[in-house]
Amino acid sequence: MSVDLRAARPEDAEAILAIWAPIIRDTTITFTHDIPSRSDVEAAITAANAAQDPYIVAVSEAVVCGFARLTTFRSGSGYA
Repeated sequence: MSVDLRAARPEDAEAILAIWAPIIRDTTITFTHDIPSRSDVEAAITAANAAQDPYIVAVSEAVVCGFARLTTFRSGSGYA
């Protein structure tokens, strides 16, 4: 199985949420407490790409199987 990395696209939002939502909902390993909406993820991808900030997805056999994003420090509730 090969895995390719590429810049995330807004249409990847649903696949990203399929990975991310259970982690937010079912674990304590993230500083995010609220599951973002699809439009929130699409907007974050668009903003990251416009700012040339890394937001990447891992793709295997045409399926998004992972993602990563690099941003500056956030002020979300998990950081309180």
